[in-house]
Amino acid sequence: MMRQFRQNNKGYSLVELVIVVAIMAILVGAVSYGLSFSSGKPADECARKLASCMQHARTATMGKFKTTITIRKDADGIWADETITNADRDSGGAGATTTTTTKIGDAKVNISFSETGDVASTPVSFEFNRGSGALTTYADKAVVTFTVSRASTTKTVEIIPITGKITVQ
Repeated sequence: MMRQFRQNNKGYSLVELVIVVAIMAILVGAVSYGLSFSSGKPADECARKLASCMQHARTATMGKFKTTITIRKDADGIWADETITNADRDSGGAGATTTTTTKIGDAKVNISFSETGDVASTPVSFEFNRGSGALTTYADKAVVTFTVSRASTTKTVEIIPITGKITVQ
């Protein structure tokens, strides 16, 4: 006679367990991605990009280029417009001009400048000294500061005019 085997179906198979874990991982990833945008991550990224654009303009100025950088905000986001004039020091600034626009933050990030207030109402322009890299605009100040904020996160980008040093705090 044939033996009858009992089947024990009281547990989960390995495939079912893997599927449940995969679904949970996707849900946790989606929630954490959403929380990063509601938190201050965009402010941190904007502050780092602002400092990077300012440092690039400073470095370009210390070569043979005349560079002006303008930070502005509109309905689409926060922008850095870098205008580079390719001219040697003896030509008096005449030469080919190139303007590069870089998006450094989204419209939901707040940005203000210590000397003029909100960047959305008053764009801010900077020029650096070609020999030393010092900030020629606002040279009479000890420190000029951008404040970048979103949600509960606030980042500060400080520029020391006498040296041109740029830090993110």
